[in-house]
Amino acid sequence: MPGNCLKGYHTGCHRLIRLGAKIVEKAEDVLNEYPFLKARRDPQRNRIADMRGLNADEKALLKLIGKATLHIDGLLSLSGLPQGKLMSVLLQLEIKGYVRAEPGDRYRRIL
Repeated sequence: MPGNCLKGYHTGCHRLIRLGAKIVEKAEDVLNEYPFLKARRDPQRNRIADMRGLNADEKALLKLIGKATLHIDGLLSLSGLPQGKLMSVLLQLEIKGYVRAEPGDRYRRIL
């Protein structure tokens, strides 16, 4: 227990526990919560197998980006996706480690 619940000094800690906070003692604890981060650390992973975990929009966008760095406007016109959907897909690809946001609203494929 992080503190006496009657004193009121530890309400923040108690709220975090109530919301499902987890204890992190080492990097491995974080990696266990986000398996895609753990996979990024493994240099022997099969990139083709990784593509199977992507949805159709993510795969299509990765094909568009290829090895070039593209501006968001170019991605909008090439993909045909609405702006909100495109930004969502790009964010997912960035979180999963497939693309990187570059300065000037550009995106680059890294895998």
